[in-house]
Amino acid sequence: MTRTEFFDALNPLGRFMSQVGIPAGVLLVILLMIWRASATLHDTVLVPVVKWHTEFLAATQSTQERQAATLEVMSAAREQQTEILREISDGQREILNRIPPRNASGAVPR
Repeated sequence: MTRTEFFDALNPLGRFMSQVGIPAGVLLVILLMIWRASATLHDTVLVPVVKWHTEFLAATQSTQERQAATLEVMSAAREQQTEILREISDGQREILNRIPPRNASGAVPR
């Protein structure tokens, strides 16, 4: 059996391969296999991965919103703390201004 007879005996794919050559026919078969594998992987792998990624992004957005709210509360607390520390500092300065100065021995100079 010759090469042409072999391909003629096969299905239309075989006839196509005999017309365009073996390398082009093998390439077509490989592309067909990749296409079928990608169609299978679409439902079993890609769709769940996209779904999980979307859920992850939603959870991340929720976390960022909570963190932003927490930072706002912390900022307000920091401002309040700054005011309290300013009042304490002013009070300490006032106390220091009321105490008479002392020399190195601790006596009040006259």
